[in-house]
Amino acid sequence: MKNLISVLILSFVMFSANNIQAQKNNFSDQEIAYIKTEFNKGMASFVESVKPIYKRGMSYSSFKTALIGSHSSSLKTQGDDLLKSAYNYLANSKTRDYIVENDSGKEIAGALKFIYEYDQSTQTNKGNKVLFGNNTNDSFSSDNILPKADGCLWWQLGCILTTIIHWISENQQEIIDAIYIICQIIGC
Repeated sequence: MKNLISVLILSFVMFSANNIQAQKNNFSDQEIAYIKTEFNKGMASFVESVKPIYKRGMSYSSFKTALIGSHSSSLKTQGDDLLKSAYNYLANSKTRDYIVENDSGKEIAGALKFIYEYDQSTQTNKGNKVLFGNNTNDSFSSDNILPKADGCLWWQLGCILTTIIHWISENQQEIIDAIYIICQIIGC
């Protein structure tokens, strides 16, 4: 599983590198729609995983504190963007179907890129937690409150995106083309 997550995160870093230019590819509209849908399903699953923390009328600041506790002061920009997006979906009562249909994928991509770069530069596997301000690798206070979604804790983004990870690993010969598709979808 760790290797699959590394493949996905590596692909995000590669597509966002300055020397990669989006090129015309041979993927069908159906394949492009599949990839976009899988990322959007990942965002919808992330939103569902943090939903029990949200209470109607709750401010973003209160939501963030309830979710990550004292770690909010060291929350990374990409983690904050992902949490804000999830909060906005919850505050506006958006359904899973709405998220799958309308999410841009930018917040998930930015978060995964951060995780990969952090883990590569530190030679650790702590990027998932550091993204959300947890520099000590302790549990989040919400870990004991929130149920696992499909076996994943809310902050385990690679776990949440398992379907797309499997797709990438099964299509390694087309990995560069997949990166170009993702760039087309989210505009990199």
